[in-house]
Amino acid sequence: MKNFEEIVLSLLFLNMCVFVLIQIVSRYIFRSPILFTEEVSRYSYVWITFFGMAVATKLENHIKIDLLFILLKGKAQVILNLLVNFLSFFLYILIFIIGYNYTVTNMIQLSPAMEISKGFIYVSLPLGALFSIVRLLVIIKKEIDTLRTV
Repeated sequence: MKNFEEIVLSLLFLNMCVFVLIQIVSRYIFRSPILFTEEVSRYSYVWITFFGMAVATKLENHIKIDLLFILLKGKAQVILNLLVNFLSFFLYILIFIIGYNYTVTNMIQLSPAMEISKGFIYVSLPLGALFSIVRLLVIIKKEIDTLRTV
């Protein structure tokens, strides 16, 4: 699906907004806060962060020094871009491995209000990295094709 990450982000953001609104209404109007709403909105925010990483990768908005890209032209620019993307690729693999280990380690821990496995929350890190890796592989393939034609 071409816009999978954007759809997930939109749903998570909507979810977060709804639960924050419920928390505000229950706390300040009814004077009886619903405890799990804060947890749901916080965990939605965590998921938004790591799926946002995949969207930034897809849109090629990850961190890079634009000055070098402006100074270089043609083949040198494509090679530098490939170098940055390979570096990002290995960083995402590292994030995936660390996130996976962290998720597995925390599977038995439960969240305080909802009492769900914290592994469900932490799995957003390796999933975000995995989607970033897939999107980056598409970009790298496109750049290698460009390098062949330049």
